[in-house]
Amino acid sequence: MPNLGWAYISGAAAATVGGADTHVQFNSGSTLSGSSNFTYDYTNDKLVLSGGLDVSGTITSYAFETITTTTYLGDTKFGNDTGDTHQFTGSVEISASTLSIDKAGVKTSLEYDADFEGAHFRMTSSANPEEIYIFGNNSILPAADHRVEIAIGGRNTAGGLNLLKLKAGPTETKIQPAALFGMTTGEFKIQGSEASVTNDDGGDIVLIGGVGDGTGATGSIIFRESANYQFTGSVEMSGGNVTIGNAAIFSPGFGVGLKTHSSSFTSAYDQSGDILFAGTGSAAGVAAGHLVYLDSTKQWSLVNAAATGSGDAAFIAIVGDTAPPHSKGVLTRGLCQLTSSLITGSAGPGAFDIGGQVYASFVAGQYTTVIPSGSGEVVRVIGHSIDVDLIFFSPSPDFIEL
Repeated sequence: MPNLGWAYISGAAAATVGGADTHVQFNSGSTLSGSSNFTYDYTNDKLVLSGGLDVSGTITSYAFETITTTTYLGDTKFGNDTGDTHQFTGSVEISASTLSIDKAGVKTSLEYDADFEGAHFRMTSSANPEEIYIFGNNSILPAADHRVEIAIGGRNTAGGLNLLKLKAGPTETKIQPAALFGMTTGEFKIQGSEASVTNDDGGDIVLIGGVGDGTGATGSIIFRESANYQFTGSVEMSGGNVTIGNAAIFSPGFGVGLKTHSSSFTSAYDQSGDILFAGTGSAAGVAAGHLVYLDSTKQWSLVNAAATGSGDAAFIAIVGDTAPPHSKGVLTRGLCQLTSSLITGSAGPGAFDIGGQVYASFVAGQYTTVIPSGSGEVVRVIGHSIDVDLIFFSPSPDFIEL
């Protein structure tokens, strides 16, 4: 039979367990307690905390799910490998000004700035100087002129920006080159795709006006008269009509051009027709509207029907509204609006006889519908009068010396 004895244990009585089933116990003063805000669901193996959690170390989790709102203080890093994928369902809001994406040491940044030409985003890359700007409503415009601008550009060594802007607004949509911070725009080129292999064709550029609907007219391609347009190479028009308004088409490299004007001539010396760029200078007295000829020294001089070598000159023209003619061009054939001071008709100075033949006058540089009749004068038809001060200039190579 075993030898039984007594054991004496000294100490305080155990504390009473607090809270309900699944409550995690914690020390609350001198007693254990529990709360429905901090529970362990042993059936589903889930620890639940309702409230704040302050962690000074590291939380490692195979899955992380946010049900409502999560606030992170300080720097935050997601993933540890470039192959990791992070998915966001719903919206992502960034309250700071810059979002950066770093891949293999090349950083691309998307930056918001509300102070520079209205609210905009700027995308930059550390690998090259190209930048993409996306503009919102420009703060300097009226509220009714809301528009969106997308600009692509690069910086020069001085920090200037050369931009190409695509603007969409309530009244028009346009592509426009622009310069900021002192950088010049340089050339604005629209170029078809280049050949990628030997003997491959380059791409075409096709400009098409918008198609109307119902009774609406088809849109046009318009070249504004306030600018100069230069075409290098051939220009081919296939089908349709080409209408040229108050504008000029020149080819200074060849010394010839076409100048056109609207059907209504309103200003002195308005011209429409063939323009020649030739000569090296002008003789004394040559001014706008004068009838001139190119002499043997390449000077434009005044035509005089009574002067030898002048009225019978092989090549005569009309000076336009600006001088000097050798650099501004002369009209060799076409319409010209003259002034009364240069005109003589059967009724005297000041007006043509409408519909009559126009001759070089014996007054240097002027015009007349009266046939010259003096001895030694040259009779030469240089055009026809369309109105009292409007000539269709088409000089005949033939002449008669009286």
